Amino acid sequence: METFTTSAISILVPFSSMLILASSGFLDKVEHEIGLQYYAEPAWIPFFSFMPFNTLINFAYIGYGLYWCILTKVSVDHGILKEKDIFMFYTFNFMCTVYGFVQLMRIITQTTFWAIMDQWCTLPFFSLLFIWGLYYQHGWSTSRAGAIVLISLMSYFLSLQYKIGFEIALGLHIIAAIIGAYIAYQKHRAADCMTSFYLAITFCFGFVVLKLLDHYLADIFIVFRYTSGHFLSKICDVAQIACVNNFFFDLTLQKEADFSHEEKKKYFEKYDNEYFQKGFTNDIMFEIVRRPKTNLIN
Repeated sequence: METFTTSAISILVPFSSMLILASSGFLDKVEHEIGLQYYAEPAWIPFFSFMPFNTLINFAYIGYGLYWCILTKVSVDHGILKEKDIFMFYTFNFMCTVYGFVQLMRIITQTTFWAIMDQWCTLPFFSLLFIWGLYYQHGWSTSRAGAIVLISLMSYFLSLQYKIGFEIALGLHIIAAIIGAYIAYQKHRAADCMTSFYLAITFCFGFVVLKLLDHYLADIFIVFRYTSGHFLSKICDVAQIACVNNFFFDLTLQKEADFSHEEKKKYFEKYDNEYFQKGFTNDIMFEIVRRPKTNLIN
């Protein structure tokens, strides 16, 4: 649980700073959408003023994040995950639960504060994939990871300068996430993980497009007034997170197999060199014959 605590702190410390800055009013000029008129799904349950499907889907983020935290703990107990791999899985999935909570609060409250937090939290969530990829390629660096998170958080300030500042920052983060996943694969080529890679990109595309087509789809088919484009985009988002977990889990298993292979290779190279220096060969039967017989009877 020590690693989980470290992961939680690494998320909650910057998150607390974001909460303080968002509540200060400094970011209130950021372009954001407040009110049910921006969503195709109406508040169709009597006596309730929130959108049922767009509200409930956020519990999928929370539940799925907690599920993978438990799965990570089980993997640790069985010796499947080690060291920084544990930290990355805990961090990514704890962030998933926090992200789900923030989106839930935005949907329920429809306030500027939670709209800002919803946008802002999206960026470091994507940046974790870039950090993950660099870790697999170059090893772990706390300073590098911290610098990437800081740059990610500061990129949201583009929203104060440009009307589409958030969209620019988000686009760059999506590209960085894809690059991070790809360079991780280049280091440890797991057999079937590219299926998860391509599915994640597909779901990411669905997440963006369905959200943009929210009202358009509702105008075409009445069913999309309830199972709206925004709601379906969130399903794509959760599916994207699932693919990311599967992708990096496959890579982690491959990484452990690669390291095990390298260790065995170094051992046998050392073993062969020692025998070569002593005049031994690699022919086991020949060595048995040429070794001097020892008298086993004292």
